[in-house]
Amino acid sequence: MRAAPVLASLSIVALSTISAAQGFAHDTLRIPSAGFANATPTENVEFADFDGDGDVDVALADGGDFGNERNRVWINLGGAQAGAMGWFADESAVRAPAVLDSSRDIDFIDLDSDGDSDLYVSNSSTLSNQSGRWWINMGGLQGGSPGYFTDQTATRWLGLGVNNGVGACSSIAPQFVLASGGFIDWSCDSAIADLDLDGALDLVQATYGPASTGRTPTRVFLGDGQGRFREFNPSCAQLTTSNLLNGSAALWCEGVHFTDTTDTSGAEADITHEALAIELGDLDGDFDVDLLHGDKFRTPRVFDNRWSGAALAWRDITHAIAVQSWAPGPGNYEQELGDMDGDGSLDVYGVNWVLLEDAQLFNRGDGTFDPGVVVPQSIERQIDAELVDHDNDGDLDAFVVSESIEDRIYANPGAAGAHLLALDPGAVPIVVGSGQGVDARDLDGDGDADVLVATIYFEPDTLYVNLAQTPDTHAPRVTKVEQAPDRQQSSTPTSVGALVYDNAAWSTTAAQHVELEHFDASGVVQVAPMRWSGGQVFRGLIPGAAAGVVSYRVVARDEQGNAGASAWRSFTSDCTGIVSTYCSAKLNSQGCTPTVEALGTPSASVLAPFRIRARNVLNNKLGLLFYGFAPDAAPFQGGHLCVQQPLRRTPVQDSEGNLSPDDCSGLYSFDFNHHIRSGIDPLLGPGVAVYAQYWSRDPASPSTTGLTNAVSFVICP
Repeated sequence: MRAAPVLASLSIVALSTISAAQGFAHDTLRIPSAGFANATPTENVEFADFDGDGDVDVALADGGDFGNERNRVWINLGGAQAGAMGWFADESAVRAPAVLDSSRDIDFIDLDSDGDSDLYVSNSSTLSNQSGRWWINMGGLQGGSPGYFTDQTATRWLGLGVNNGVGACSSIAPQFVLASGGFIDWSCDSAIADLDLDGALDLVQATYGPASTGRTPTRVFLGDGQGRFREFNPSCAQLTTSNLLNGSAALWCEGVHFTDTTDTSGAEADITHEALAIELGDLDGDFDVDLLHGDKFRTPRVFDNRWSGAALAWRDITHAIAVQSWAPGPGNYEQELGDMDGDGSLDVYGVNWVLLEDAQLFNRGDGTFDPGVVVPQSIERQIDAELVDHDNDGDLDAFVVSESIEDRIYANPGAAGAHLLALDPGAVPIVVGSGQGVDARDLDGDGDADVLVATIYFEPDTLYVNLAQTPDTHAPRVTKVEQAPDRQQSSTPTSVGALVYDNAAWSTTAAQHVELEHFDASGVVQVAPMRWSGGQVFRGLIPGAAAGVVSYRVVARDEQGNAGASAWRSFTSDCTGIVSTYCSAKLNSQGCTPTVEALGTPSASVLAPFRIRARNVLNNKLGLLFYGFAPDAAPFQGGHLCVQQPLRRTPVQDSEGNLSPDDCSGLYSFDFNHHIRSGIDPLLGPGVAVYAQYWSRDPASPSTTGLTNAVSFVICP
């Protein structure tokens, strides 16, 4: 049994001497403090419940430009550890891969869709060649203990350096691919989201290039939902070095690449930057995730996700956001996205964005921004920020860390103060460190947000415990829900997006329980979980079998149980019984073309028959109807197999017709509605798409068989 519960009582005594007016206390007892456990150069920190026991654990990205270090994981001693929640032990030696690398960012991602948190680590090749790395949580599908990680970098990247100009389209020069897995890059930050709305999380990897030249392109990698990632490069262009030249194809973005382009038509784009940070979120309210791309010395850029419903596309719209010089001067270190004014759109907090001072930029609601407002008393060399409600008044404040001065809170006064941030000098104790990264989460289960700061100059990382100890009472806000179009019933579900905001850091909101409630003409309310898609976007599915007027809403619940709901929306889902024919029949031995036809309406409840018939078939021959759940057109027995296997077969029939000789007077008929109602095949039900074809004996034809064309239909209620 660990000694954490005893230490907890000591910490409470220590904190009791601090003024209650102060927002945070510097606590050195709750986190590891000696040697490797907490004295290495740390670039970033990230929170997640990676052992699945109900409390928040920590991962730290170490090394950076100081050399190769082993990244660390701290386990929260609450939950399954049976100690005090909010106290941490370093368990890197047993839980983290024994890999030494120069890490600058670390992101939790359920990359294999098994319900636990895996990790992506962004590494820099400044000192030695190395790649971003994939750590797999050994719980879930891996069948091991949750919260223990293995490095599987070698098997998680697909097709690196392979480009045949057609299907394999890696932009990476082959000499940059590492034999151990991954590719040489200089990444300071990466971001995770479902970019193409397929339900699998994807990766945007930013880079600052060799010697911080900013000429190496940012790249996009799409996940397959099983934990493997392949580059998205519709241009199919491939580099020969690490640099992307002006006039070259812009890889994942529309147009050709030109540094500092002002074009917004899609003809040009700038995808090379000296990037220290990037952010993903829905800037324009269209339920897909856009990219805000930082640049240390030049103008940060905005890329619009132009998902069409069928294909992913990006456009550089930086100079269409109505702020032509929204980050004048060098030193644009970092930026955070959050709804700072409560209007249901993402605003920007820019660290050092305006002549080395911080700035707020307010979204007009359509993805364009008002000119930046300088944050008073913000100063040079502030490095990173986290938007969090430190005082539990319902709006977002900015916790900002620095390399050379004390960490700070810039407080949001709310609507009466027009949401303009101002320094709160009493909120954070004066601890001068070398802050590089910051994350905020309720670590000790008391309902308020605590803060952990990663420090770079071989100093202990800094834990700030929130003294409010008052549970958050502000419910999440579901500000916008996608209107689903009217549709025909089928097996394909209706996808619905929603925008969810809360008075918390984005990682906290991403972990919330967001559900899609819906009911159809049956009146039975069904509830399905929605999946976080990146930024403030969640997405859920309504079954395609839902019938009649389908009503739906989104409900979001935070960690304290506060719930917010959207208004109800609705769409109509009809089943008209439309039947279509497709594929080609096989000419039979008598020169006839067998033809399939359908009479009636396919239904799971109607007693009237739905007959599938075959005409122009040989008389007095055995045959049968077979069906499946997807179409095909594969060569088969001299004709075409029009239904994708596996196949379901119905009973054998006799075609009857004239007694003799052989002619095309035969007929097959099968009541498919009776087959549905019989329950023989449990896969048949409302909304299911069915594909069916007849097979028959034809002794004089090649392969001695006959094949009709095929019929497709959707089963109505």
